[in-house]
Amino acid sequence: MDAPLMFEVLLYLNIYYFGVFAGSELLIFFAKFNSPLPTPNINIDGGVVGGILFAELLKLLSFQKVRQKKKGAADFLAILFTSVSITGLLYIFILQSPVLKIELIVCGIMFLLLTTEFMFGFLQFLPCCKKKEYSN
Repeated sequence: MDAPLMFEVLLYLNIYYFGVFAGSELLIFFAKFNSPLPTPNINIDGGVVGGILFAELLKLLSFQKVRQKKKGAADFLAILFTSVSITGLLYIFILQSPVLKIELIVCGIMFLLLTTEFMFGFLQFLPCCKKKEYSN
């Protein structure tokens, strides 16, 4: 198993899904804000979604910039920002009320992508999954 390769592939997929996630979450937030349904914690929910979007954007940009200079630091930062995003998504699943069905679908896909990304990011730091380099 090549954990660093899988981690980079998942980050690459995340670049494309981030646009879908950000656009849909912003539209869902504005729909909830203008909805006649009672949304008592709309400010907290908006802050959590904004935090997720900010953490993901910062992760994707910093990973691309730092990866060229320090590979380990870039991976650690990506794992750190991924854990922040996972925590925000858990808030949406557990504490947010009301949660729209489309929001559950979009956040569920993002949660699966981020948990596998976190798993492979963590695995690449273990000695059993280090990439062996052979010299001639």
